[in-house]
Amino acid sequence: MAQVQHNGGLAGKPAAASQRVLIIGGGYGGLRAALKLAQLKRRTAAVPLEIVLLDVNDYHQVITELHQVAGGRATAESVRVPFAKILRSTGVRFVQARVVQFDFAQQRVIVETKADGVTSKGAIPYRWLLLALGSTTAFFGIPGLKEHAFTIKSAGEASRVAAQMLTNFQAATALPVGEQRQGLLTFVVGGGGFSGVELAGEFAERIASLCQQFSIPRAEVKLLIIEAQSQVLPGYPDWMVQYAAQSLAKLGVTVVTGDPVAAVQADSFSLKSGRTIPNGLLVWTGGVEAVSEARQAGAATGRGGRVVVNEYLEATDYPGVFAIGDNGIAADSSRALPPSAQIALQQAETVAANIFAQAGGQQRREEFRPNVVGEVISIGSRDAIANLESGVKLTGIPATVLKNLIEQRYRLSLSKGPLGDLAMISNFI
Repeated sequence: MAQVQHNGGLAGKPAAASQRVLIIGGGYGGLRAALKLAQLKRRTAAVPLEIVLLDVNDYHQVITELHQVAGGRATAESVRVPFAKILRSTGVRFVQARVVQFDFAQQRVIVETKADGVTSKGAIPYRWLLLALGSTTAFFGIPGLKEHAFTIKSAGEASRVAAQMLTNFQAATALPVGEQRQGLLTFVVGGGGFSGVELAGEFAERIASLCQQFSIPRAEVKLLIIEAQSQVLPGYPDWMVQYAAQSLAKLGVTVVTGDPVAAVQADSFSLKSGRTIPNGLLVWTGGVEAVSEARQAGAATGRGGRVVVNEYLEATDYPGVFAIGDNGIAADSSRALPPSAQIALQQAETVAANIFAQAGGQQRREEFRPNVVGEVISIGSRDAIANLESGVKLTGIPATVLKNLIEQRYRLSLSKGPLGDLAMISNFI
């Protein structure tokens, strides 16, 4: 792992960093950009480019599988892939650190590192910077939501959700049937979008298993989705909305729509209508926003604190600074896209191509042209919905098989060799 120097550079590297691309965040977009740049550099060794990937963790998280961890179907370790394994022999330098401040004007990033229990700060200069930090949960100023709701933005958070559900069942067995027991056995997903539907499907299966394990009648347990808009999966085609609603109902999920969460307490929450619902576990999936460090860096920002970028995914007011995924928003509103893993991967490819061209002295640049080939939404381990750009519509087991293939193909793209390179070309996830 590369070490940060207090003189403003990386160990053994010049502070000028005239050919350094610094990628902040090792999620889908950031990691793909690093691997793509490394691939391009192998093909054209004459381009003198230094690739540095920085992340607060020493592992990559397969975020699209976190709902499985929260539902107890997968472990936190299974969705963590060490950067040391992924980046071995690629030439990409990895720095484990936390970003404290972006200094776009001076082309440097202030970071904080820890070693042997000692925390220290340093700076990393760059020629090109890619913001790929992912996002943080948006709580929209709802009183008590941040304090009392669980989130699943990381494998650790997802594990805590799974543990809390188990704890609630264990505690409920010691109580007589009544209001307190009912509260412990009420589980709520806040937000009925893509993530909320996938999480509710996992919860439904886990609840069925725990009811059997603890001899608790399924009728005693309540599982709800609370969606502020008039339907689950807002913005998706009607047939997907209807299928999801029917599947969730079969799994025993109660869907509440058009009545947003207004306030949250330790063991209950209230809706805008005034209705109060007791709950033992509330997981919020209702929105995201850019991380605070990116919002406060001084670049022009748009909705959710995202950096405003042009058609090349470059900050409109800071040349050489790129932002993808949840960190960037198009200056042209007609180019706005919902943030997703497949879009972040495609954006990473475009940014990598443009940076590599500049590093090689070329003037040409590629515009980002999204290719949304479809989406697959799981509803538990045995049901899913797939809507493909080709017009193909899949549900049930066929869609589930496709979902599993996509996840395996992504994991293969993290490996070395021809098969990994072939999988990395894929835009679908």
